[in-house]
Amino acid sequence: MTRPALPSTAATRATRGEGRPSDGAGMWYAFDAENAPGGPATISARDSTITFDGSAATGELYPRPADLLAAALAACILKNVERFSRLL
Repeated sequence: MTRPALPSTAATRATRGEGRPSDGAGMWYAFDAENAPGGPATISARDSTITFDGSAATGELYPRPADLLAAALAACILKNVERFSRLL
């Protein structure tokens, strides 16, 4: 999958990640992330975009990266409970 280059200036930092199994089969992931220093940041994966607190200070308007990490772990646990509940 070819995607356009991300903007990266002194005012905006951007990154991109992508991963595929070496055999080309199975699950894959891709994301784009952008952070305006001192302001909110965004991360996009598939068709979803999440805005979070990317500043050095702690704000209350957006979730912090630790909140997103905890939510991702909870999503993985719930998905596995659903997946393995059929076996029990």
